[in-house]
Amino acid sequence: MMAMLMAINIVNGNYSYKRVPNMLKPAVKEQLILMDAEDLIIE
Repeated sequence: MMAMLMAINIVNGNYSYKRVPNMLKPAVKEQLILMDAEDLIIE
């Protein structure tokens, strides 16, 4: 649930992937890929 919310915020431009906690990065990355937004995965 938290990963999906962070992914939505990243897509909307309110949050960057760099700021995602390391524990959630794999789940957020998966969500971004499912949302066809893998170009936003910048570390």
